[in-house]
Amino acid sequence: MGRIFNTHVGISHTRWATHGAPTDTNCHPHRSGKENEFFVVHNGIINNYKNIKTFLEKKGFVFESETDTEVIAKFAKLCYDKHPEDSFRRVIETVIAQLEGSFSLCFMSSHFPGELVAVRRGSPLMIGIKSKSKLAADHIPVCYSKGYNFFRLTLISLLISCVLCSTILFV
Repeated sequence: MGRIFNTHVGISHTRWATHGAPTDTNCHPHRSGKENEFFVVHNGIINNYKNIKTFLEKKGFVFESETDTEVIAKFAKLCYDKHPEDSFRRVIETVIAQLEGSFSLCFMSSHFPGELVAVRRGSPLMIGIKSKSKLAADHIPVCYSKGYNFFRLTLISLLISCVLCSTILFV
């Protein structure tokens, strides 16, 4: 990549993919390609991922995993390449308009350093305001300690600078 960013934004996910074997290749986050332009973590299922994958393969995209999640990252790159003037939020809105299923997603991109875009449709997505207190978030409902405020998202998209761990966002 060759560029260094002075930022504290990152994403991760603690579960194996719904599609594909539990292997390192199939675990999150998934990337848009070798240039690492877009990354995504995903909780849920994309019902039409096979159709999107076929479409992307015809456009020259090469897949590294067996997951439904990887098509999302690659589709984000395609949308960005077609409209590089679009905001991060707009790129992701274009992507999710084509997805069928129930999901929560969080994206990061080298084109938008210091930003993440989180979206949900049907699947839960929680945001926590980070403080010096510790957080236990191994199941929903989230058990949290003093110093954290939680908001259940009802909007389809949200642009925020944060860090994602599983499907919990720390700001």
